[in-house]
Amino acid sequence: MRFVFWICILLFLGTAIFSPVQPQDKGVDPGAALREQLKPGVFLLSDEQDHAAYGLYMAGRRDKKYVYLVSLNNLSVGTFGKLQLADINAANKTKSFEADKVESESRSDVPIAVYQVKRSPGDLVPITRFSDPAKATGQQFYTLALTGNAATAVPLDITLEGENFQVSGTLDNFHPGQPVFSDKGEIFGLITSRNAGGYQTVSIAAVIDYTVKALSGEDLYPTWKELYPSQYAIEKVMASAAVLETRLPGTGFFIGRDKDSTGYLLTANHVIANDTEDEFPITFYQDQDNSFDGKVLANSQNVDLDLAIVTVPKCPAYTVPVTFWRPKDLGSLESGTSALAVANVGWTKDRNADYGYFESKTGDAIKVSDPFVYTTLPVQSGYSGGPIFNENGEVVSIALRAETTVIELEGDSDENAASLKATATTHNRAILKYLDEQLGKVDFLDQWQFLVRPTFWQKNRLWILSGGAATAATTAALLLKKTPPPADLPGIDVIGLPGNGGQ
Repeated sequence: MRFVFWICILLFLGTAIFSPVQPQDKGVDPGAALREQLKPGVFLLSDEQDHAAYGLYMAGRRDKKYVYLVSLNNLSVGTFGKLQLADINAANKTKSFEADKVESESRSDVPIAVYQVKRSPGDLVPITRFSDPAKATGQQFYTLALTGNAATAVPLDITLEGENFQVSGTLDNFHPGQPVFSDKGEIFGLITSRNAGGYQTVSIAAVIDYTVKALSGEDLYPTWKELYPSQYAIEKVMASAAVLETRLPGTGFFIGRDKDSTGYLLTANHVIANDTEDEFPITFYQDQDNSFDGKVLANSQNVDLDLAIVTVPKCPAYTVPVTFWRPKDLGSLESGTSALAVANVGWTKDRNADYGYFESKTGDAIKVSDPFVYTTLPVQSGYSGGPIFNENGEVVSIALRAETTVIELEGDSDENAASLKATATTHNRAILKYLDEQLGKVDFLDQWQFLVRPTFWQKNRLWILSGGAATAATTAALLLKKTPPPADLPGIDVIGLPGNGGQ
């Protein structure tokens, strides 16, 4: 391992030293720069019946077998043939992939579909959402105009209507599904078609809402980028959530299923404290019209951590176990110098009606004091026992009582220190230890998991390999005295080697 480490260091230094410094072209066309920025996430799609449209790369599946693109719903795939993808810089060079529609919606205002394409994400990059329509006024937007075999980013005049928009004027070389984006490459929506009154458009909010509903059952990573919390993260966690209709109703979340189809839910102990001997109804977020009988697992109550486990015989197959944040990541909070954006899923009852509903609110995890994480999340009756999660939908902690305490935060000076009102939540390191003690001998068919993140090598192998190849080639050329190194690099004294005359 030490040998590999030093090889990587040498490759890095060699690339930094011997790679010629390219001067920046101050006259770069902003349209061309934007096109390059969009290139990893926007494609030209077509089918074998000559239907064509732009497509947005929304997400990849964690097993790297599929990617998901959003485009118009007029493309025929599956039994009708393969989907053809082309780079926006080379429309005439297509690659064919097996694909299926995940879901299609024929409503006239949302004529889009999600396509599951059988290929690895590779170097694709999901699109970034234009996250705040309120800040769109006065900004310049662009679209792609297809000229010949390449798409060019061109300025676009639009009229804003909240999250929606209308296209002003006439578009040259209109191509179905043209993306509309900001000067930062953030997608604002799609222009889906041309009609007598102008152009039909779909906002990015509608695109993402549609995508979330179509892919809520998929294990996605990575996904489109947007301000936290993403709809996908919320839906992913809600897919595991349930309301426990005890004497003091609260929330719980699904953590696993054994080989006898018994489901296991984690909740706060005080939610079930008065119902330890009785069965009580449990309603899952994914099917709120039906309920199942639940019962507290014997001897699972932990008063100090305020945790308990509930079992559901013959648990429905649609329930999905949660993904936990890795306990070692708590270190970033334990230092007391950073915060973590979090959201929750909780059940609440309408004060003016005889029904309840699931909702999600946002806040920050601000401090760790074992076994608790303190958060600024607003907590109310019914939230207890619900999951608290980060931007990836990973459970960080569990909501406890709706009681606040004043937390002192450290700063780099007395002036920067702060006090905040926060609520205590039991963190996942304590939760996982508790689950191991209570359920360590259970023969699980399906259980909680952890997000698998790419290693340093996986994230940087292309850079390392390409840098290594460039370094090797440059070194070989130097040894053969055919390609002298660039002279006068700042901070580097080149001694005893010929310069390049400043060329």
